Amino acid sequence: MAWEIVAIWAICIGTLLWFRHDERRIRSERLDRHARYFASAPAYRHQVAVPAAARVPTPPQAKAHQRYLDLLERTRRQKNSTEARL
Repeated sequence: MAWEIVAIWAICIGTLLWFRHDERRIRSERLDRHARYFASAPAYRHQVAVPAAARVPTPPQAKAHQRYLDLLERTRRQKNSTEARL
């Protein structure tokens, strides 16, 4: 009778160890599959950072032109507001 209990325990322990080994193998295969995907998928490939384009300095003539255009715009607004009052 005692040997039957020992045999049952041996079968239970063997089954649990086998289950644990199989679960670790499945988890390892899943991790390998995910790692392989992230290593080779186009969305996760290394992309070289492109530096931002350098700002081109505005020449002094362009600044003078902009001031002139601003002056024209202010003059137009003043004329429109004067006409609206009349």
